[in-house]
Amino acid sequence: YVALVALAAPLAAGGGRRALGAMLVVLAVTAAILAPWTVRNWACFHRLVPVSTNGGFNLYMGQNPATTDEMDFDCITALDRRLGGALARADEAGRDRILVRESVAYVRRQPVRAAGHVLFRAALHWGFRPSNFTAMGLPGPGDPRDYSRSYVLYIWSYAVAWALLLAASLAGLWRARDRWRELMPVLLVFAYSTAVAALFVVQTKMRLTKAEPALVPFAAFALAGWVRGRGAGAGGAGSRC
Repeated sequence: YVALVALAAPLAAGGGRRALGAMLVVLAVTAAILAPWTVRNWACFHRLVPVSTNGGFNLYMGQNPATTDEMDFDCITALDRRLGGALARADEAGRDRILVRESVAYVRRQPVRAAGHVLFRAALHWGFRPSNFTAMGLPGPGDPRDYSRSYVLYIWSYAVAWALLLAASLAGLWRARDRWRELMPVLLVFAYSTAVAALFVVQTKMRLTKAEPALVPFAAFALAGWVRGRGAGAGGAGSRC
């Protein structure tokens, strides 16, 4: 995401030295924040690990022969058995490399199938996982009776709140369409979060922590316009009377 924002800086800043300065500031601040982790990882693994070692884990759950488009730990243990315990013997960085290697190998073997899952997960990122539909009593895998009443209530309440937020934010995005250059860094959040969900594995928290906070200002913008419009309409009606 940081790389996307840096590339978008010329659009938001209008080009020139100001745009270059914005790019350098974004990259410098990000590097300063990540540097302690990178140094720590080098000290632990004696190899370059910029941030974390869980990328391969999440990638393989989205790119493997038994992909369910949800969190699935069984596919990891099945791979370890197939590799003769190589995952269990490796350290964190080693496991990460193995899982990335196997993920890429699967995509090369099954490009069409993998692409289908990528597109499906991109849609799921803005909707709900199959198990969520099951919990709500809608068509999906599993038995809806496997979920507690409190979880079903949570899913339904979140679905209603999400539908309202999405509708309001889409209206706000439309109202702000003339300011797309200025808003480019925010708009890239939606592209980035969708790409992460599509390539790795869908988790609701990806939308909760990445996309939804960026949607709230647009929803507020739409609602503020609606309230002002009603106020103006009421005032106009009063003056005509």
